[in-house]
Amino acid sequence: MESIPWESSPLYPYNQTQAWKKRWFILRSGRMSGDPDVLEYYKNDHSKKPIRVIDLHCCEQVDAGLTFKRKEFQDSFVFDIKTSDRTFYLVAETEDDMNKWVRSICQICGFNQSEENNGISACPVQT
Repeated sequence: MESIPWESSPLYPYNQTQAWKKRWFILRSGRMSGDPDVLEYYKNDHSKKPIRVIDLHCCEQVDAGLTFKRKEFQDSFVFDIKTSDRTFYLVAETEDDMNKWVRSICQICGFNQSEENNGISACPVQT
């Protein structure tokens, strides 16, 4: 059984070799099906095979409202997903989209959100 998409919309991931390119992201919660919780991204919304699958089991933190010194991203809606392997930087088209993605990822990962320095930081729930 395939997991049901939780969220899907375009975001701009940062790739060190290709800079920012628009990609189609799908957040999948596999709790009902037994599949892992993942964030997949595709070249576009018609692509069948993901470019990359981010295992959210490895997610350690999510931060929103980040700023970049590059002029073209000074007023952008940047957030990141920190895993044990690397940090993924993403740009949403609107602040509402950014907040929706951060809330959804945090909810799937079981994180609590806190506001820090005009941004949102989500850390794992301490058990």
